[in-house]
Amino acid sequence: MLRLRPLLVFALLGVVVVACVRPPSSQIVVPNLVGTHRGDAQAALTKAGLRYQVVVQPLRVQMCPSFAGLVVAQSPRGGTPALSWTLVTIVAFSSLAHPSIGTACGPPP
Repeated sequence: MLRLRPLLVFALLGVVVVACVRPPSSQIVVPNLVGTHRGDAQAALTKAGLRYQVVVQPLRVQMCPSFAGLVVAQSPRGGTPALSWTLVTIVAFSSLAHPSIGTACGPPP
């Protein structure tokens, strides 16, 4: 009976250690999406296996219509290790141009 105790304790510790260790494949590096188009950013996040949400910001007056759909911010930042269930938020300009937007282009904020 004494011989079974050390084996039982070792077996229990082995199970606990295995249960606590995360496999390295569960971590994903968040891609850097700032400066890309919203559709490309969504495709990159889907391909990486990450969940995401999009916050749409309207284009402002004096901004180029070519800025429509541009990703201007993200959280967490690109290059950050994350788990597959992490929610990535991207902020992109609206794809719909406002009628009052002029042709004089200013830099995106």
